[in-house]
Amino acid sequence: MKETAEESIVKIEKIVLPVLKEMELELVDIEYLQEGGYWYVRIYIEKLDGDVSLDDCAKVSMIYHVNYII
Repeated sequence: MKETAEESIVKIEKIVLPVLKEMELELVDIEYLQEGGYWYVRIYIEKLDGDVSLDDCAKVSMIYHVNYII
């Protein structure tokens, strides 16, 4: 049985939350949606001081790609 988008989001959240906490980032939202025949994951993050860097985004993206196979 194929998992739903909601089930995938729960799995993604379990992977990224510990990493975000370690990086002092907050999870704002996760989207798992289909656009133009492809499925995309979008992870929205913020930092308490308001300055999320491109490097922060790249690190979160890398952690997700290394740890999660849909």
